[in-house]
Amino acid sequence: MREVAGQVSATEERAKADARRALEREVATWLDPQVPTTWSSPAHLIDEMVEETRITPQVKPYGTVYTAVFDADFGAGRRERLVDAYRRDVVESRTLKLGALLGFLLICLGATSGYIRADEATKGYYTARLRLAAAAAVGASGVLLYQFLA
Repeated sequence: MREVAGQVSATEERAKADARRALEREVATWLDPQVPTTWSSPAHLIDEMVEETRITPQVKPYGTVYTAVFDADFGAGRRERLVDAYRRDVVESRTLKLGALLGFLLICLGATSGYIRADEATKGYYTARLRLAAAAAVGASGVLLYQFLA
């Protein structure tokens, strides 16, 4: 069990949100050797770590401010669930990229096949136009796949 405190905030909601961001940073550094710090942990796994939330009001001359403190479970089981979630995300991302690459290759082969069949059918009269159409199809599919993956 570890205490994670947020910064002093003007409202209780802001105090909770700041403590939540502090907890996410703490989890990222806790998982650092196995998981890159740029990966965002799933929200439901972070929420499950919180065992207790304490909000402490402090009366100041200019008004009341609040500080939120989370008691979070940083056990080995929680770590394994987070690492497994990261691995699933990596597998999903790699599978998506591989599928996009295979789709692009299929489009390239289809464009080449279509070009050859159309060029043979027209006896070479429209070679330049057919090449342009095949190149446009391949280029458009490349742009669409890039937009899909980015």
